[in-house]
Amino acid sequence: MKDFVRRQLIQTMTRWDCRDSHLWRASPRRLLFQVLSHVSGVRLSALEKKELAEALENLVRHKRLLQHAAAAAGQRHIELHLSKADTSSEYHAWERRLLALELLPWKSQSSEQPEPIRFSFPDSLYCRISTQLGHRKCQEFCETSNEIPYWSFLRLNTTRGPGNPEYQQISTELASLGYMTEQCKHIDNCLRVSGDGRVPVQQLDLYVRGRAEIQDESSQVIARLVDCEPAGTVVDLCSGAGGKSLAIATRLGRAGHLVLHEPRSRALQRAKSRLECSGLETGPCYHFVDAAELDTWKGKADWVLVDAPCSNTGSLRHHPECKYRCFEHEEDKREFARLLETQRQLLRKACGLLKDDGMLVYGTCSALVEENDCQVLWATSAASQLRLATVVTHSFLPEKGGSDGYYAAVLKKQPR
Repeated sequence: MKDFVRRQLIQTMTRWDCRDSHLWRASPRRLLFQVLSHVSGVRLSALEKKELAEALENLVRHKRLLQHAAAAAGQRHIELHLSKADTSSEYHAWERRLLALELLPWKSQSSEQPEPIRFSFPDSLYCRISTQLGHRKCQEFCETSNEIPYWSFLRLNTTRGPGNPEYQQISTELASLGYMTEQCKHIDNCLRVSGDGRVPVQQLDLYVRGRAEIQDESSQVIARLVDCEPAGTVVDLCSGAGGKSLAIATRLGRAGHLVLHEPRSRALQRAKSRLECSGLETGPCYHFVDAAELDTWKGKADWVLVDAPCSNTGSLRHHPECKYRCFEHEEDKREFARLLETQRQLLRKACGLLKDDGMLVYGTCSALVEENDCQVLWATSAASQLRLATVVTHSFLPEKGGSDGYYAAVLKKQPR
C-alpha cells in the first residue's frame, strides 16, 4: 500500500473512533469513499483499491481482535514498523492494528482468545446475546455475523414466481455473466446471487433498468406481511430509500394509496426515483409526505409498516460498524436508550394513523429482545393505551451464507 494512502487510511480510522467526527462509526463503504476522495491525485490500480477496501473492512469488523494481536505480539515487533512522525496516540493505535493485520497470523491465533475478543464484540453486547441465546447459539451468531457476504439477494419486479419467463430470463442472464443463482426458500420472486467476491449488482443491466432490486430476503419477508387489498391505503412510516415500499406497491392497484414518510430528504428522493424505474403500470397513487403532511392521514390507513431504526444486530454481517455504536462504551448506553424510545414513539404514531381494525407491521433487523418482543409487549399492554393486539410474530437469527436476522410482529388496532 502506498505510504500516502496508508496515512490517509489511518487518519480516517482515527476519525471513525471520534464521537464528534462526521465519520464516527461510519460503514466500511463510506470510509472507503472518504479515503479515495483524499487520494484522488494518486493513481490506484483496481487491485490496490480492492486491498484498501479489504483493509478497511477488516479493521472495522475485527477491531478488537487486531488490537489484542498487536499487543500480544510484543512491542518491539510492531514498534520497528511504526512511523516516526510525531502523531497522536489514537493514530498509533490504529497504525498498530493495521500492522497486526498485515504482519501477524491474527486469524489463526484467534481461537486462543476469550470469545468477546475472538469475535471482536464489545463485552456488553456479547453478554446480552449470550444471556438471550445461550453459549452455543451465541457463538454461532457471532461467527455468522462476522462473515463477509459474497452474495446478494434480488427481488424480481414481477408478481409471479419461478414459472414466469422474466424469472427464467434473469436467471439465465446472470448465469451467462458467471454468477450462480438459487431460489430463496421464503419468497418466490427472490433470487440469491453469488460469485467470486462480492456481486456488483448495481452495475448490472437488470438493476439499472429496474427489472430487479437489491433487497435482503429478510426485508422481503417483512414487506410480504403487509397483506393489503389492491384498493387499500398503506403507510410506510420509515420508508428509507423505498425498498419495502417497492415490494408493497406490487400488491396495490390503481385505487390504492401508498404513503411514504422518511425524515431524510435524500433517502426519500431515492425512493421516488426507484418507484419511477420500477415500471409498475397499474400501481397505486404515491404520496411522499413530511411530518406535517403525515398528520392528514390519521385514522385513514388500512396498514402501517414500521421498519424501525434499531441496533442492526441482526445484520452485522453487512453493517459491522453497528457492533460499536450502542455497546462499546458507557456513554453508548444512552444511544441505545434513545433507540428504544424512538421505537415506542413510532408505534404511537403508527397506531394513530390506523383505522379501527387496521393492521400494523412492526419490524427490526435486531436480534435483541429489548427491541423486539419487549416493545410489542409494551405496545399491547394497557399502559401504552394503544389498543393493539398481537396477531403473529416472526423472529429469525442471521443464517450462515443466507439472509440477515430480523424480527416482525403483526398487530391489530382494536375498536373503542
